[in-house]
Amino acid sequence: MAYRILVALDGFTPSEAVLADIELIARSGAAVHLLRVVPPGVNATSAELRAGHAHALSYLAGLRERFPEMRGLDFIRTGDPADAVIQAAQEFDIHLIALATCLCAVPSEGFLGSTAQAVVRRAPVAVLLRGPSALPSRNPLPRILVPLDGSDDALSILATVQKLALRV
Repeated sequence: MAYRILVALDGFTPSEAVLADIELIARSGAAVHLLRVVPPGVNATSAELRAGHAHALSYLAGLRERFPEMRGLDFIRTGDPADAVIQAAQEFDIHLIALATCLCAVPSEGFLGSTAQAVVRRAPVAVLLRGPSALPSRNPLPRILVPLDGSDDALSILATVQKLALRV
């Protein structure tokens, strides 16, 4: 069974910071699926949504050209970004979700952006977060922080983390 990674991207350059780490992880044969969520907009017309999807398709195609070694599928969804990430992870039996975060210190959002925070809280699998100021490394993931509370649910993540650590 191939290891499957879902990379959530918002269409802006800072969200692409996580791709350097994922490219190195994927060298061991992991499938890398890219997800771009197009926000629906309050009064968006179908033409505006189609244009948003066309732009997202072009964006993902450009990333595939920049990272030709990463093999996988490209997904475009419309809706709430966190909901779309969680749904895609469940739908495609993903082993790892990867996304960049703004690491903002907004009191209402904590230290993560709202999408990253929602994904971390609700993800059924491990989540790799990449801060915007983190520098790419030749040795990805020099440390993996695994917060545990002693519950069986928390301990179940250790097998996935071990597989991930052995891949890099």
